[in-house]
Amino acid sequence: SEILRKAAEEVAYVVSGRGRAEVDGRRFELEPGSALLIPPGAQGSFHSMDALELVLVVSPPMRSVEDVEPAPGHAPPASTNETLEQPLPAGDDRSFKLLIDPRHGARNVTQFAGFIERSHAPLHVHTYEEAIYILEGQGIVHVDGRREPIRAGSSIFLPPGTPHCLENASAGVLRLLGVFSPPGSPAGKQDAEPER
Repeated sequence: SEILRKAAEEVAYVVSGRGRAEVDGRRFELEPGSALLIPPGAQGSFHSMDALELVLVVSPPMRSVEDVEPAPGHAPPASTNETLEQPLPAGDDRSFKLLIDPRHGARNVTQFAGFIERSHAPLHVHTYEEAIYILEGQGIVHVDGRREPIRAGSSIFLPPGTPHCLENASAGVLRLLGVFSPPGSPAGKQDAEPER
């Protein structure tokens, strides 16, 4: 499928399958765990070789569907794979791996893979907006005094300052893909008032 020129930064993550991306004349091989930065104004295409399933996040959202010119001075497309990144702590029972962030030229987002052991962390808030996609496992998201079940394929959007926590209710690790804006550290949080 074609990558349309947008006046926004995009990040892609390969959930399953294999393929390749061609972005502004550069070729990237894609496999599970691959992460890709698509700069504003970039053009190209995705090619599936084996049932390629992608999660694509656009930040900031497109304001129009008109063609745009490449952003002057923006970094070129970049790629990494979750298996190449080192785990970083985000609490006693949580860790994350940074995927696409300012190190790769991203100006508006940080993309990361998160890992939650069987636990229920306290409610907390972030100063950034966050989109979460559950890659593996089952759990419960606690947000705005509600408890909602989550599982592989679930999506969650959290505006800045929203008290929330993710609880792993499965025997294995709850694995997630997170993207937030503006960029920063997934470990950056503030405790929130307890649920009543």
